[in-house]
Amino acid sequence: MGKRRKGGKGRRRGRLAKKKQKKWNLEEKMKKKKKCKHKIWGKEKKRKSNNGKQQKWGMEKKRKEKMERKEEEVVEGEEMEEEEEEEGSGMKGDEEEQVKEREQEEAGEVEER
Repeated sequence: MGKRRKGGKGRRRGRLAKKKQKKWNLEEKMKKKKKCKHKIWGKEKKRKSNNGKQQKWGMEKKRKEKMERKEEEVVEGEEMEEEEEEEGSGMKGDEEEQVKEREQEEAGEVEER
């Protein structure tokens, strides 16, 4: 007696062809159900959208560093002005005049440039 053929298998194919057919059938089924198209082989693959989050994070970091630098410069500038005022109050009249003359000369050089 010959072997009894079990129905429902259809044409036999190679290993890869079977895999692809199985995948195709699952995709068709998902289209009919209108669910996740990425659910293949019984595992749901969630696609994470990164959408440049690393880049955005890097930009924010740079922006914060810039702001900190500006604040430090402002604070240092104020400290320098205070020191100059303290030094200026201790000078004699002649020294103050000499400092003013130098500043005017420097300003004149800057204007010429």
